[in-house]
Amino acid sequence: MTDLPASGYMENAARTEAEMKQAFEDVRDFIEEQPGGEAEAELTISSGSVTPTAFAHTVDTEGDAGTDDLANIALTNHPDGRLLLLRAENASRVVTVKHAAGGDGQVYLASDADVDLDSVDKFLMLIRNGSAWYEVSLLQTVENFDSGTLMLFVQNAAATGWTRKTSGYTDTAMLCVALSGDIAAGGSVNPQSAHDHAVGTIDASDHTIAQANLPDCTFKIKVSNDDAGVSQTNGAGYLQANGALLGRDTSVGGSHLAEVVESGGSGTALAHSMSGSSADNTAPYYQETIICEKD
Repeated sequence: MTDLPASGYMENAARTEAEMKQAFEDVRDFIEEQPGGEAEAELTISSGSVTPTAFAHTVDTEGDAGTDDLANIALTNHPDGRLLLLRAENASRVVTVKHAAGGDGQVYLASDADVDLDSVDKFLMLIRNGSAWYEVSLLQTVENFDSGTLMLFVQNAAATGWTRKTSGYTDTAMLCVALSGDIAAGGSVNPQSAHDHAVGTIDASDHTIAQANLPDCTFKIKVSNDDAGVSQTNGAGYLQANGALLGRDTSVGGSHLAEVVESGGSGTALAHSMSGSSADNTAPYYQETIICEKD
């Protein structure tokens, strides 16, 4: 790898034209070796080792074997403190980076365990420190979901690697949290339709108030046996009220009054009528989604 010219080297008036050209070339090469300076280059494992020449590399197994171990990474082209980014060249050929395998260029991993580069989306970043490499981070650029996982998408079509579900979720619009047990769906109204409040009249049926519905009350009627038109035959009935035959009250001296206690109701049916109109129809906002299953 390229080293930068020493501080003050290029400002020295003693520098020749050729020296300055070389210094500029060194600066250019140094920048190219930094992250993003050039495209990835493929490295192939040989006897458990690779020799990187840039910041980013893909790593392939020796002889395109299904699996291979990477135990050491040569220090030749990377000065102390330099970063290195590795990923698998092919997901079907798994590279196992060995933890603390021993020797110059061995790799110390944060988990104290080997790491499999089994996806082209899994990146291992290392930094050289002395005669070894140390893990900076292990990155997975795409979230992995188990096959059969269901997810909502606010888009017209399923994302790559997902299949849109077309049955079992028709018109499902409200999500409820199930605190325990199995999940279920319910309801019977299409949420995309307007909420139709029909205009109409509300009527209550007629109701006849019976005597039993009235509060307790007493009606008293006093009639003199001397009143005109009333029979005064001693002991005979002389007044009828609601069909009841009344006799003279002989216990009262003088004008002989009779007292009648009666109760009753009219028996007339009472009609209860109510009417009114509805509020305006409402069509609430909604956002359609699709449910997709991970392939």
